[in-house]
Amino acid sequence: SRYFACDGTRVLVLSLDGVELRSVDVPGGLPQEAAARLYVEAAAGRLFLMEHVTGRIWAWDLDTLQSCFQTRLPDHGDETEELLARFDFGACFLAHRVGGAVVSVWESLQGELVLQVSHTDFQAEDQAFLVQVDLVAMERGPTPVVSSDGVILVALLQNNSVRVLRKDNLGVAWVRILPQLATDVVREVKAEFGLVALIVQTGFPFAQRAGPVETSVVLQHLDMGTGCGLP
Repeated sequence: SRYFACDGTRVLVLSLDGVELRSVDVPGGLPQEAAARLYVEAAAGRLFLMEHVTGRIWAWDLDTLQSCFQTRLPDHGDETEELLARFDFGACFLAHRVGGAVVSVWESLQGELVLQVSHTDFQAEDQAFLVQVDLVAMERGPTPVVSSDGVILVALLQNNSVRVLRKDNLGVAWVRILPQLATDVVREVKAEFGLVALIVQTGFPFAQRAGPVETSVVLQHLDMGTGCGLP
C-alpha cells in the first residue's frame, strides 16, 4: 500500500507509515505557493500533476515514475480559478478552468491532444462560460484509440444549462440541451457510458427567493450511438 504527495519540487511515493519509497523531480518546479493537485489514474497506469497557475500538466508511469509526457492548458480564463480534470477509464482525460472558455481533451497514455472546444461550441451565449465538464470515450479496452469524433462532452455552463456535445468525423459539433425545470439549479454533472447524472437543487436555493430546497440526483439516458440522442 502506498500514497502519493508533492512537496513543490518533487513527487513522492510513500508507504502508509510515511517512509519514502521513491521520488521524481517536477521539471521546473512549481511556483511558490502555487496550488496543484495529484490524480492517480490506475486504469491508464498514470500519475498526473496539474498546476493551477500556469496550467501545466505532467504525467508519470504510476509504478516507475518514469516521465510519460508534459502538456499544458491553453491560456484562456482566469489563472486564479481552479483547474478541474476528469478521466475516463484509462482512455482520455480533460481539463479546464472554472469559469473558463476552453476545455481540452488528451489521450491518457501518450498525452496526444484529441479535442479542444470552446464554450461557444456548446451553442451557448458569449458569457455562459464553463462551470464543469465531464466526458465519455466511445472506445474502451486496454489500449483504446481515441479520436476527436469518439469523445462525448457533457458541460454545465454558467447560465445553468447542461449541454451534450459530440463532433463528427468532419469536425461538425452536434449539441443537445438537456431539459430541466426553471426552478432547478444544477450543481454538478457526471457522465458515464450511457448515462448522464445531474446533481440538482430543486426549489429556490437563493437568499432572495424563499421556499424549501431539495437536492436530488437526476439520471438521463445518453445514446452512445449518436452521443446526443437523449429522449
